[in-house]
Amino acid sequence: MTVQYRQVVGYEGYRVGDDGSVWTCRKQMGGRKKGYRFSNEWKRMRFNHHAFGYPMVCLYRNGKPKTIAAHTLVLSAFVGARRKGLVCRHLDGDPRNNKLSNLAWGTYKENEADKERHGTRCRGSGIHGATLADDLVLEIRHRYANGDPLESLASSFNTTRTNICQIAIGATWKHVGGPRTRRPKAKRFTAEQVTEIRRRHASGETQLSIAAAFSCRQGSIWKIVSGATWKHLHTERVCTASGTGLKAVAWEAI
Repeated sequence: MTVQYRQVVGYEGYRVGDDGSVWTCRKQMGGRKKGYRFSNEWKRMRFNHHAFGYPMVCLYRNGKPKTIAAHTLVLSAFVGARRKGLVCRHLDGDPRNNKLSNLAWGTYKENEADKERHGTRCRGSGIHGATLADDLVLEIRHRYANGDPLESLASSFNTTRTNICQIAIGATWKHVGGPRTRRPKAKRFTAEQVTEIRRRHASGETQLSIAAAFSCRQGSIWKIVSGATWKHLHTERVCTASGTGLKAVAWEAI
């Protein structure tokens, strides 16, 4: 089959084929600072490859280099410029196949659907920088469903409270099974519980330990023992120095 060629849009001295190849007729004249001349001989350019496998090529315009994906050059030359909100789709799922017949402009939703169909969507532990694995996510969901507080889980798995919350409710790691559990945003305490919390804190127990015992956030415990909440409850305030150098407030029931 005869390969058709088109001029690369916006770059003089370059052309692209409908087979995904990129060519140049630019000849360097004794050094980059002396510029280029154009010849009648076309030379096929070599590709560099993106981390995800996309062939990339470096083009020059006005002496300035720019690295562009081969699929972008093909579609721009043969189909038209990319409109806002569109991305390049590889219809067979192979990022190295940049033939015109395998490419199309499409929406992000269509591109994600292609990844699902081809099995190329990167997820879970396959994502660069992921610190958790499927089995750990499953353990987190079961422990959270059984009542473990977010702070305790975050400490156990060396991650953030927000990350644990997103995993527990199924907002992330959707491909992993296990229970999806949503808890009330705020813990409602009784006066007796508040008095007990302040008594335990005054006796030296840590806020994290108390939060685990009452299945609530450590921030809720801090508000109670510092007097930010439940101000109407009659207690005697006892000030102690905290290990962090900040002023801490312990409570002792009258």
